Amino acid sequence: MSFAYKPKGAVAPMMGKPPAGRYIVQLVSTEEQRSKENTCDRISFEYRVLEGDYAGKAIYIRLNANHVSAPKSNEIFEERMDALLYAVGRPNGFSDVKEICNIPFVLDVYKRKNPQTDTESYEVGGMQRHVQPLAAPLPPRPESVVQAPPTQSAPAVQAPSGWQPPQSKQDAIPF
Repeated sequence: MSFAYKPKGAVAPMMGKPPAGRYIVQLVSTEEQRSKENTCDRISFEYRVLEGDYAGKAIYIRLNANHVSAPKSNEIFEERMDALLYAVGRPNGFSDVKEICNIPFVLDVYKRKNPQTDTESYEVGGMQRHVQPLAAPLPPRPESVVQAPPTQSAPAVQAPSGWQPPQSKQDAIPF
C-alpha cells in the first residue's frame, strides 16, 4: 500500500509539554470549580507560551482559594495572584478576569511530582513583567559635536629622588 501527503503549511516538529523553565506567556483562560469535599475553590489557569521552541503550547496551573481549613493554601493563592497582577501591570486588581488575559509576562515554572499518584504538575516559580523590545531602533546620535584634540599633554610625574618601590620578602608574606 502506498499513499501521498502534501502539507498545508510549513512543517514543524511536534513538541510535547514544555519542560520546567522560564517562558514568556500570557494568561488565556481560567476555570473555577468547588472542590469535591466542598472545602475550597479550585481555580485553573491556562497560560500560552508565546516564544521559543514551545510557542503555542499551554501550561496549566491550579490553585486553591477560600480554603476553609488550610490557611497556608489561601496565603499561596494570594501570593501567586499578587505576583500575577504585578506581572501584567494591574496592581489595583480587576473586576473581570478578561482584564488580565492576553498580556505577556515572564513565568518561571518547575515540575513537582506527587508521591501518592506519581503524576507531575507545574508549580509557579515566579512571575515578572515582560519588557517589550523597542518597536523601532533609536535614532542615531548626532555627530555634530567635534572633539578638540588636547592642546597640551599633562606634565610627567616623577617620584622623589631616592624613592624605591617597597620590597617584600618571600618569607615575610603570611599564608
